Amino acid sequence: MPGRDIRTRPQFIAAAGQLIMSRIDARNGAFGIVPPELDGGLVTQDFPLFDIDASVVEPEFLALLLSSEQLLEACTRSSRGTTNRKRLKEDLFLAESVPVPSLSIQKEAVALLRVTRSAVDAIRDAARFADHATAAIANYVFE
Repeated sequence: MPGRDIRTRPQFIAAAGQLIMSRIDARNGAFGIVPPELDGGLVTQDFPLFDIDASVVEPEFLALLLSSEQLLEACTRSSRGTTNRKRLKEDLFLAESVPVPSLSIQKEAVALLRVTRSAVDAIRDAARFADHATAAIANYVFE
C-alpha cells in the first residue's frame, strides 16, 4: 500500500540502524534495530524512532541490551495507562538511567555474542543432521 493511502497521521520514515519501539508493547520487549531491508519504511507515532550514537553505544550491543531485564523494567516504569493499553511515555523512558560499559567492553561482549550465536547455529545444524540421519537409518533398516 502506498504511504499516501495510509490514513494514520503523522507518519515518520524509519532509517536502517535506528532504534524503534512500540509505545504499547515496549514493556513486553517490542523494540529493536531497524534492519537495512526496512530502510525508508513508514511508521506511525506509536513507533518512536531514535538515532543511535555509535560513539556511546555499539548498535549490536544495544540490541543485546534491549533483551535485558533492566531495560524491560525501565519500559514498565515508563508506561502509563490501563489494562493492556499501557503506553510508553518517552519523557519518563528517556529519564531512566541505564548503565552502559565502555566501548571496548561493549565490543568484547558483541564478539562473545557472535561466538555464542555461531555455536548455537552449529548445534542446531548438528541436531538437524542427527534427525535426518536417524530417519535415514530407520528407512534403511526397513527397506
